[in-house]
Amino acid sequence: MICETIKAYFRNNKNIVIGSEATQRKYFRWGKNMIGFSHDEKEKNVAKIMAAEEPEMWGETKYKYFLIGHLHHESSNDDFGVDIRRLPTISGKSYWTNKCGFVGTKKQSQAFIFNVEKGLTDVFNTIIQE
Repeated sequence: MICETIKAYFRNNKNIVIGSEATQRKYFRWGKNMIGFSHDEKEKNVAKIMAAEEPEMWGETKYKYFLIGHLHHESSNDDFGVDIRRLPTISGKSYWTNKCGFVGTKKQSQAFIFNVEKGLTDVFNTIIQE
């Protein structure tokens, strides 16, 4: 619903695209950047999946990134030239996080700046104080 609401709000703005389709993975191109998104990507071959699902975008871009949520902690690695980043979360404590033992993690958000020619140039971290 959030995506549909944002999509409706910006419906007259040609510069904003909202990908509200219900798919496991989404891909966007920003200049020389291919950026993939998923809430939880369990597959170990993210680079191969990106190349297979979006072969044109893969071939036409120089920099490739895949941003993943779900595990609530930050990590990054490179796989076949794809910068894969697990993102931290701003979600708070809950019955489920306590039951799973996800205690003591800091609430954090990240923002990324991608240059159309140079790829990822900046990462901003915001710690949420409790």
